[in-house]
Amino acid sequence: MRGFILAAGFGKRMGIFTQNCPKPLLEIDGIKLLDYSLYLLKNWKVNEIITNTHYLSKQIEEYFANFPSLRVHISYEQSILGTGGGIFTGINRYWASSNSSDDEFVVINPDTVLFPKSNFLPQFPENQHDSLSHLYLKATPYNANYTNLFWKDGNVYFEYLKDSIPCYYIGLSLFKIHAFDLLDQKSNENFELGSLWRHLSKEGKLTGEFFQEDAIDIGEKKLFDEILVQKDFFKGKKQEIKYFLSSIERNL
Repeated sequence: MRGFILAAGFGKRMGIFTQNCPKPLLEIDGIKLLDYSLYLLKNWKVNEIITNTHYLSKQIEEYFANFPSLRVHISYEQSILGTGGGIFTGINRYWASSNSSDDEFVVINPDTVLFPKSNFLPQFPENQHDSLSHLYLKATPYNANYTNLFWKDGNVYFEYLKDSIPCYYIGLSLFKIHAFDLLDQKSNENFELGSLWRHLSKEGKLTGEFFQEDAIDIGEKKLFDEILVQKDFFKGKKQEIKYFLSSIERNL
């Protein structure tokens, strides 16, 4: 499987934390957000990665240069392209002419720190062959300020259906590359994934499932402040993550 890390942004929502550091390189207990994204992708057998960049992009490029054993493509955005435009531009740059038979890729957002079970593997549902994108979701808490989606019988919708469950997207999804063929978009055009997902939902090609473990949002300064005072944030996995990083740094 291949992977896409969303690492482009304006560097504004985190205040002083990102004054001289792009958000994906912020640290929690000595572990960078990108460190943890790579650790998860390694566990999911991802063998090739695209990451988009914008704000302080050179720092992210230098970060990946420390890991010569990783197959990483940097998709720099001179102007922010949005989540959809960023992914579409990146896959056109690096995978459009690929001879790989692997049509699927996983998208991860370092803003949400996920704690999946050891046997968790992102994959399309076997009984939903028409799915072109698969989302990982949480049920919407009461009075939460999330963009509501609605889940019913494995499908995801943007409007309430009888007996559907209100939910929100946690920043982890799967795509088939040709899902983007359904939109009249070009590389280097700004658009959000929401426009693609709405289209797929109407066509019955957007599926989802509930993520059963913790998914911790750190995308705002207040949330990050709260997390920095926590002890053992990575639940005993800090040394395992550091060993993984040292192994790829040594090119083992």
